[in-house]
Amino acid sequence: MGANVADYKVIQTGKFTLRADIPEGPQEKLFEFTLPGGTIQDQPSIISFMVLDTTDAKLRISINEHIVFPDVSLGTEAVDRCYQQVCGSNILKNGSGNRMSFHVEPGGTCKVSNVVLWFQNHS
Repeated sequence: MGANVADYKVIQTGKFTLRADIPEGPQEKLFEFTLPGGTIQDQPSIISFMVLDTTDAKLRISINEHIVFPDVSLGTEAVDRCYQQVCGSNILKNGSGNRMSFHVEPGGTCKVSNVVLWFQNHS
């Protein structure tokens, strides 16, 4: 039996802005991604991302319909800050069909970049 190793999936390198302060602003950003077949599902994963700018945003992140970053109030001082959040086990799927969504509550804005998902994989 092979050893378990750390692996990662880059979800997004560029910037995206969530704007719930105006009616036509995008309040949600959805990413679909594929993981390797050896992804260990019964171990927690970690999501990391940069918040580049925010104005009183409450940010929520879900992976495969599981909330992993629950309506966290970022305030106005979360500029150029890296966040890392441990996600529960049995959330990820081997192969395709994985979905990650970023959502901001009405009234706030949030600019995000460099979204990376860390997980364990069979070597």
